[in-house]
Amino acid sequence: MLSKIEKKIFSVFILNLVLVSCGLEQDTDQKTTVLIRGRNGTGSGVIIHKDNDIYSVLTAKHVVGIQPGKIDDPYQAITHDQVNHPIKNIRKDPKLDLAIIEFDSPGKKYPVAKLTKSLFENKPVHISGWKDCSQKGYEFNTGKILNIVKSKEEAVTYIKNLNKKVQNQENNDIENYKEDDYQEGYNVKYTNPTIRGMSGAPVFDDKSRVIAIHGKPGLDKENSYDFGSCLPLSENLGNNWGISINKFLSSSLRQSMKLEVED
Repeated sequence: MLSKIEKKIFSVFILNLVLVSCGLEQDTDQKTTVLIRGRNGTGSGVIIHKDNDIYSVLTAKHVVGIQPGKIDDPYQAITHDQVNHPIKNIRKDPKLDLAIIEFDSPGKKYPVAKLTKSLFENKPVHISGWKDCSQKGYEFNTGKILNIVKSKEEAVTYIKNLNKKVQNQENNDIENYKEDDYQEGYNVKYTNPTIRGMSGAPVFDDKSRVIAIHGKPGLDKENSYDFGSCLPLSENLGNNWGISINKFLSSSLRQSMKLEVED
């Protein structure tokens, strides 16, 4: 039997291990997360592939939805070391709200994120992205998976249940999820709070593997956030939607890329 002092020491030891683990996860995930800057604002993305000096970043298609003209500055990918990389190529999926952007970095190496097909409700996850603040604040927060919509039929049922809650006045907050969202790939809902600028942000599991790409708010509460102060996000900005890695792996974007994918 442990004494009270020994129990207290053991509890502090476990807490420190958890804090160290969270710190390592954040450091690892931030190094693969990029800030994407274009004429429509900012977005986020994650490095998923490297071919010699060319890096491929997975993001949401609407982040790079408008091709820059001659007058406009081209899109840029800003890596964790604050280096600006002009984007050389953009590939967009015709159906899903996903895109691949490419930049080259001769002589400069960056880590590549692992992907996973593992997806289930209540799975602990964390999100890594850049808020569209005046300070361009990095955001890392934890949560869990709430829902997984596996088919068009499930999407229709989910939407019907949302409409019933509105009609019965069970919920004052109206969630903005439509059948078109499912068609664009949005099939994973999580508790993690997000805000403008975090579209394209990777959603990681507790092994720092990407399980989804964020891109859609569940509730439009953006007006409640002070972009000037750029504080960490609160829970009221949670319950958002992403596109699972499984959808990406079945898309036109994968092509012949050799990716680190785990079950």
